[in-house]
Amino acid sequence: MIRRTTWIVLAVFLVLVAGAFFMDKNKVSLVQTTPTPTLAAPILADWPLSTINRIELKQPKKNNVILQKSGDTWTSASLQAGQVDQGKVEQVVASLGTIQSLGTYNLSLTSGEVGLGTPSSTLILTATNGSKKTLKIGNLTLTESGYYAQMDADPKVLVLEKGAVDEIITPLQPDQLFIQPQILSTPGTPTTSP
Repeated sequence: MIRRTTWIVLAVFLVLVAGAFFMDKNKVSLVQTTPTPTLAAPILADWPLSTINRIELKQPKKNNVILQKSGDTWTSASLQAGQVDQGKVEQVVASLGTIQSLGTYNLSLTSGEVGLGTPSSTLILTATNGSKKTLKIGNLTLTESGYYAQMDADPKVLVLEKGAVDEIITPLQPDQLFIQPQILSTPGTPTTSP
């Protein structure tokens, strides 16, 4: 006669075999797969950048910068400090076409933490057909990796990557925007050193 403990061991073994068969049949996976992130569309994806013919940058306590495009040449309509660096302006326009939102929030626009009640920068783009886009740039995020922003009158608050915003705002500063004349020394001119 078979002992009682043998029957118990046999029953446990049969339960384990049935469980293994069930798991194999239903392919229960304990390993979770990582979702593939999808890139957000650029915030100006629906607006043809080739039609931009005016760029205006407003910043508190600074002179407004207004650039006007005539033909293929950008000129300053606000500051008479010299020849506008065409490459920098074209780079700004190209950067505008790639800037993406890292996130969207429904926050109070007058909040001091967000800084959109009195934005640190307001960029107004005008197309050849007269349509306009306004991008307000607020404060840095808490992690300082992005800026809070608002596009046109949309109540949503966007978070834009800090580097991407800086690529747009920095070249438009008056000390960066104009070609600086180079002082060339004439050959044969002696230089004195102390």
